Amino acid sequence: MRKYIFVGIILPFFIISCSCKNKNETNKHKTIQSIYVLFYAYSFETRIPVNSNEITKRIGKTFKSEDNKILLKEGSVLDTTINDEFVLKEISDEICKLLFIRKSQPVDARISCLIKYKDGSSEKLCIGGYFANDIEYKGVRCLKNNKLLFLIKKSINYYSWMDDNIMRNQIELKDKSIHRDSIKGYFGKQY
Repeated sequence: MRKYIFVGIILPFFIISCSCKNKNETNKHKTIQSIYVLFYAYSFETRIPVNSNEITKRIGKTFKSEDNKILLKEGSVLDTTINDEFVLKEISDEICKLLFIRKSQPVDARISCLIKYKDGSSEKLCIGGYFANDIEYKGVRCLKNNKLLFLIKKSINYYSWMDDNIMRNQIELKDKSIHRDSIKGYFGKQY
């Protein structure tokens, strides 16, 4: 009889607790109020990874393109806030799916997100690497989540400054499982 109690009651709890070990389950009960985002509006390489806390807003050199239509901001770090409740809910759902990678190097930051919750708490999410395809959440690197990358980048108009070379390397735009409208790069090409 004791064996049946162990198998029927204790074992399921043990299996559930072990299966959630590397998965981010901590924020399922929290509701995101807004996400404040700082991001580089250009691509660059560094020898020492940029920490997400080092990203500060700055407007670089501005000028108009030859066709006098596009205002370029060379060397800029821009900021914006994501407030759309539908997008925030989708982002929250994707954050809950993140899987942590143990013993990994920090992300070379390009996009720094301060997630503000309705309960007053906040957390950091960082997207980095040369093509901004790496994710770090709460200071721990995570496996790639293409939908999360797309939701954040689209919401902050991140794709608008990219040339064809950089756009071709945005892995989330190649993911056929993401239902989305086409995205325009810097020169107006659709992706």
